[in-house]
Parts: sequence; C-alpha cells; structure tokens
Amino acid sequence: MLKSIILVISVVLGLTIAKILDILFLSNRLVPKTSFTAKVIPAEGKSDLAQLADWNKFIEKNPDKVLAYSHRGAIYRKLKEWELALADFNRGIEMNSNYSFNYLDRGLIWIELNNKQKAIEDLKTATRLMKQENNKNGYQTAQFYIKKL
Repeated sequence: MLKSIILVISVVLGLTIAKILDILFLSNRLVPKTSFTAKVIPAEGKSDLAQLADWNKFIEKNPDKVLAYSHRGAIYRKLKEWELALADFNRGIEMNSNYSFNYLDRGLIWIELNNKQKAIEDLKTATRLMKQENNKNGYQTAQFYIKKL
C-alpha cells in the first residue's frame, strides 16, 4: 500500500521515488523539525507556487539548510525556471557536495538546456553518490538518463 502511494505521489509531482522517500524522511541535520517545517513540506493539493512561497519563507529563516535549496530547486525545475533551479542546485552543491539529488536534478536541467556534456558529468556524479548511499532507485534513475543521452 505504501509503495503504491509513493508511486502515485512521484508521478503527480514529477519526482523520483527516491526523492519522495527523501522528502518523507527528512534528516534533522538538514531541515529541523518545527511547526513551521510541517507547513513547508509540500502538502498534497498545494500548488507549485504555494510550495515555492513556503520554501522561500523557510530559506529566508534557515539559509544554511541544504535540503531546502534542493526542494525549492525541484519546484523551479518543474516550473521550467531553469536559471533559478540551477542557482538553487549550485548553492546546495556548494553547501554539501555529497548530496546526490542536487546533481541528479541539475543533470536533468542540463538535458533540458541541451548541454549533454554537463548533463553526463552531473548524472555520473549522482550515480556514484547514489551507489555509495545504496540508493537503488536514484542510481537507476541517473543511469536511465545517462543511457538516454
């Protein structure tokens, strides 16, 4: 049942299953659990713009939380705001160069921008990190896009 719910959420939000699991099991180290955080985590039925507003407020109060940039970048990517998404993923990578999803998402943007070389570099980095994390879904997703290129 939980697998089905996660699959539906991933399809609706356009995120990988691994990304959904990442959202569900936020690390206290990356995003502190507070009453505000509960309002920020993308809620079912919230529009992309409402989620974006929540993440903007969160980042304003917590500019040192890597995961917040990743989530906001994912919303910008979904909205096809490539430059804003790139800026968030770049910031996230500067803050923590071992967070695999920033490389995966940035690689997907490079695909959209027809920059095959940068896409492959980021997707290979995501693959390496996800393999280290034993993240099979993320690893397979990155591999899929590399093969597609």
